[in-house]
Amino acid sequence: MARPASLLLAAALALQAAPAQAQESGALVHVVLRWQSVGGAATYELEIATDPSFAPGKLEISTKVNVPAYRWAAIPEIRYHWRVRSVDANGRVGPWSETKTIEPALSGPVLLSPASGARFALDRERLAVGFACEPSKLLKSYTIAVARDAAFSEVVARWSGPSCEARLEIPGPGTYHWRVTGTTLLGKEAPASTARTFTVALGFPRASAPDAGAVLPWGPVTLRWEGIRTVARWRVTVTAEGEPAWQAVVDDPQATFVPGRPGRHLWSIAALDAKGTAGPASPPRSFEVQPAVRLTGPRLASPADGAVVGAEDPAAAVLLRWDTLPGASRYDYQVARPGELETAAVHQSAVASVLAEALPEGRLAWRVRAVDAAGIEGAWSEPLAFFHGRPPTARAEVAVEPPRLLADGTSTARIEVRLLDEEGRPVRGAPIRITTTAGRIEGLGETASGYQARLVAASRTPPGDAAEVTIADRGFRKEVRVEMTRRKDLLFLGATVGWVTNFEGLSTFAVGLDFTWRTPLLGQRLLLSARAGYYGTSGSIPLPMAAGASTEAAARIVPLSALAIYEHPLGAAALYGGAGFTAQIVSTSVLESSAVGFAPGGDVVLGVSGLVGPGRLYGEIDAGAAWLSEPLVKISLVRFLLNVGYRFQL
Repeated sequence: MARPASLLLAAALALQAAPAQAQESGALVHVVLRWQSVGGAATYELEIATDPSFAPGKLEISTKVNVPAYRWAAIPEIRYHWRVRSVDANGRVGPWSETKTIEPALSGPVLLSPASGARFALDRERLAVGFACEPSKLLKSYTIAVARDAAFSEVVARWSGPSCEARLEIPGPGTYHWRVTGTTLLGKEAPASTARTFTVALGFPRASAPDAGAVLPWGPVTLRWEGIRTVARWRVTVTAEGEPAWQAVVDDPQATFVPGRPGRHLWSIAALDAKGTAGPASPPRSFEVQPAVRLTGPRLASPADGAVVGAEDPAAAVLLRWDTLPGASRYDYQVARPGELETAAVHQSAVASVLAEALPEGRLAWRVRAVDAAGIEGAWSEPLAFFHGRPPTARAEVAVEPPRLLADGTSTARIEVRLLDEEGRPVRGAPIRITTTAGRIEGLGETASGYQARLVAASRTPPGDAAEVTIADRGFRKEVRVEMTRRKDLLFLGATVGWVTNFEGLSTFAVGLDFTWRTPLLGQRLLLSARAGYYGTSGSIPLPMAAGASTEAAARIVPLSALAIYEHPLGAAALYGGAGFTAQIVSTSVLESSAVGFAPGGDVVLGVSGLVGPGRLYGEIDAGAAWLSEPLVKISLVRFLLNVGYRFQL
């Protein structure tokens, strides 16, 4: 019985020197357990449990082996406990060895970089951070995760692969957490590493143009820099010695700076986050602006100095034209009242001419300057003055031909007018008005030299024997006196020849004389005329005492008339008409008897006359009626006389 006891003891002593270790063999991973052999032992019982009590529910492995070693195909992730005892050939078991532990062979990967609390600057469009951990022979792949929160519910970057090194792109400023997990050679997920944190803050933007120390021509300077992810606004600062700092907030990675003076300037940029907080400013960068070379003032072409434009149509646009200036990219021009150019609005034109609209009437001044491609404004040209619209009349030259008129209602005089401004220039297109105190104005119009009209004389002599003719233009007035005298054609002596008929048996030639007086009545249009004529006729008349018998009879008639005539002038011609009394002296001869009779009646005349030579040629219709009743003869003296005559002035 002594031998079994020694076996049991030997087994217990053997476990004390049997360490537990993990070994890798090819693609298989084992935990190798060894112990000293026990003499007389046929087999060994081995237990591996998660608890040192080795309770049935805690057992991971319970097996028998024939040798003093065991290969456990596992990679322990937690601490395990194991023990062994010997069993002899008769099935008797020895005591359990002391309990040994199997430390975890696999834990979370060991992180190398970045270190916990590391800080990175986001200073360009993209930021990539390098991550690394210690490689493990028990892991076949790694997963690196970056999240905004410690619970890794908001992962912003992830990488999986066989290596424990990777560069991941970080989306923007903030505090981030990172950790590494892995997959074991047996395909199981390894525990996650302890998480680390790092911070990404806005860095300073990287300036790109102009180059440091650049020497630039005078004009606007375009400042450019590299963009930064998530940054939408930038603050640019430019300083120059002796001047206040210039600062601007822009939405794009560039800004235009307009220098106030030449010399050295320093500039920097800072990025603004969504809250408007500025990141660090970039290191100051310098550039130098050379003094400006200004373009000279262009030569003005039209309107010329002192010109009058828009007189015909003040509402029309005025063409401003100047000489093209080499190096000019555009032109600025001003038009204003003289003395107001300094405060007048500045207009632009891409070419060396412009149609200026809606200009006020009156005296104006204008000037032009050239602007080069850099936006540098050249010198203003010397201003020129012009008058826009119709200049005010300062004086007038008036000529009346003839200077005297007969107050006959028909005589005319030509009026020629030249309006001049204060500088002696003709005023054209003015709303001129010409009026007269006697007679009337006709035919007012503009000519090549000025204005022209006709003055028609009054029909009677005006007070003062003159007409006051007034020329007026927008406040300007000039008066001219034109004399009007009484008509000299007061007495006329005329001779007529014509044809007289009574539309029955009378039809013969007639002649006559008339004496006419132009009275002062009705504007000298009432004439009194005394007339005498002669015509004769003959014919057969029946004998009262002998039936069917007749004899020849002759009559010679001298009509005497007194007429009142109204004349209506028509320039050089005139229409007239009148009526009056007539007394016809009739001498008759029948057989051997003769008699003289007197036949009263009425007379009506209608005619037209015109100036021909020293007198007036006229034609008229004269209608009269008279009756003669004598013992010898009874005659009806109804007649129509067509006359053509000529009257001489006496």
